[in-house]
Amino acid sequence: MLTTERRSDGKAWTFLTNHARVLICIARSPEARVRDIADKIGITERATQTIIRDLEEARYLTRSRVGRRNAYTISPERPFRHPAESDHDVHGLIALFNGHDEARLSRFDLDVPAAREEAPPMRTDPALTVRVSRLASYAVVSAAGSIDFTTRALLEERLDEALRLTKLAVIVDLTEVEFCDSTGLNTFARARRQATANGVVVVTAGLRDRVKEAFTMTRLAQAFYAQPDLETAVRWLENGTANRDAGRGPATPMGP
Repeated sequence: MLTTERRSDGKAWTFLTNHARVLICIARSPEARVRDIADKIGITERATQTIIRDLEEARYLTRSRVGRRNAYTISPERPFRHPAESDHDVHGLIALFNGHDEARLSRFDLDVPAAREEAPPMRTDPALTVRVSRLASYAVVSAAGSIDFTTRALLEERLDEALRLTKLAVIVDLTEVEFCDSTGLNTFARARRQATANGVVVVTAGLRDRVKEAFTMTRLAQAFYAQPDLETAVRWLENGTANRDAGRGPATPMGP
C-alpha cells in the first residue's frame, strides 16, 4: 500500500480530497457499498456517508434503491466547486483516473514474451458507432459497441442531433450495445432532461444483458419506457401510449 510523505509537523497531505475519492470510487462501481468505499479510501463508514450526502445535496450524485442496496448515478457535467477550477467539470476528473487504470493495464499487457508479436493484430474497429436516422416523424439513434467515458461525447452529440430532428419522439436502439458505464448512463439522463424540456419523448429499444441490468438498476429503463425492440417501440408510440405514461397532459398525435 502506498503511503504519503509527512510534513515537518507530522501531518500528511495529498492532492485529492476524500470527496473526490468517493466520487471516483462510485464512478468505477455505481453499486459499491459504503463499507467498501470506506475501506478503499481509508476513512470511516460514517465519514463516507457524510460525503455521499454532501455529493447528493450538491447534485453530483443521484441515489436510487435496487432491492436492499443503493445505486448511484453521477452528473458528470457538474463543475468543480472552487472558483479557481469552476470552469472544469467533474467528468474530467473521473476520466483522468479511469484512464490511469486503463493505462496501467496496458503497461501490464506489454510485459509478454517476444513470441507474442506473431499474434494477429489487435482489432481496430471503433469502440462505438452511433447513427441517426428518420423514421416517419421520429428520430432514431442506433448505437453499437461500448459506451463509456471515452465514447460518451459521440453519443451525446448524436442524441443532441436526434433531438433537433423531431418534435415528437426519439427512439434509441441499443440492441448492439454491449456495455454502458455510469458516464454513459448520465449521458442518457441528460438527454432525457433536455427532451422533457422540449416536450419530446425518448424511448429505448433492445436493452439486453449488462446494459439492461444497468438501466433497470438505475430505473432508467422505466424513465425511457424501455421496449424490447425497434418495431415494438414504434408501435408503442403510434398507439399514443407515450403521452399517457409520461403524464404531460393532452395526448399529442404520434403518427406521421
